[in-house]
Amino acid sequence: MLEKYKKSFRKILSYFPEHWREEFNIGYYISMLVFLGVSVYLNYFLLERYTIERWMQIQGYGKEICILYYMIFYGIPFYVGVGLYAFFHKKWEIFSNSEFWIRSLFILLVLSFDACFYYYKFIYEGWESPSMRRLGFKVFGNMSSIVAVFIPLLIFFLIYDRKKLSSFYGLTFKGFDYRPYVILMLLMVPLVIAASFETGFKNYYPTLKYHRIKGLTEIPIWLAYVVYEIVYALDFIWTEVIFRGFMVIGMRYALGAASVGTMSAVYCYRHFAKPMGESISSIFGGYILGVISRKSNNVMGGVFVHMGIALLMELSAFFQWFLSS
Repeated sequence: MLEKYKKSFRKILSYFPEHWREEFNIGYYISMLVFLGVSVYLNYFLLERYTIERWMQIQGYGKEICILYYMIFYGIPFYVGVGLYAFFHKKWEIFSNSEFWIRSLFILLVLSFDACFYYYKFIYEGWESPSMRRLGFKVFGNMSSIVAVFIPLLIFFLIYDRKKLSSFYGLTFKGFDYRPYVILMLLMVPLVIAASFETGFKNYYPTLKYHRIKGLTEIPIWLAYVVYEIVYALDFIWTEVIFRGFMVIGMRYALGAASVGTMSAVYCYRHFAKPMGESISSIFGGYILGVISRKSNNVMGGVFVHMGIALLMELSAFFQWFLSS
């Protein structure tokens, strides 16, 4: 039994030297880390409360150009990442490939549309109870990716990738082995527990704050949390499909091995509204899952790990709240 887990884990470890033979360049790696380090510094220290992403959200005004702002926001790490790869690997032909521009502009548009998608508000904004409105905002906000992400990706898949790919951007149980991801999850447990003692973590998690729904009378609070946590966890399916699925498995036709580093840079920016430690860890976590998904042609492992870590963070936050109450 244990030997099977070891064998499965060794298999995914073998993906990395295979990937590095195609992608590794010390100048490229250092320049990417410097770029992302500067970005993290600007976001969390120089701009302080006014983080890059919050500025991009242009709250209270200019929402009609929200998508344009997010196109710029996500476009910076995407095209800088591709540019650095092209420079150090001498592959400038990437930019003359029409496939690259079609796929890159499409995925930036989807990411931006998802960030600005608030049309679900009509469902709950008329509810009388502030607690129910808050619950509706959080629940339907996590469900909105079905419309903002799944439908556009499905249309693109049917038009461009149905004959190229054996599955919907790696979302398949075919050939999926859960064993190595159990080991990855176990390795993450002490790191998440340690992070739960940090102030930034406590301020952000749990993602549905008790004081925002404590006046809830329409349904039991425990049921509200069960519904929310299920929807919250399921939303990570689309996170994996868009980042490890489309941006790695789908973009390989235009970027090859460069898709992993480019995706990791955009994925870091995606976390800029979260605690700094999470943004930094997303670079390495995104890279690891990116290599695995590229070599296995499957994102189910990322879905499994992402859901597990997200729920573990929620549970750790509840435990911290219990200790302090």
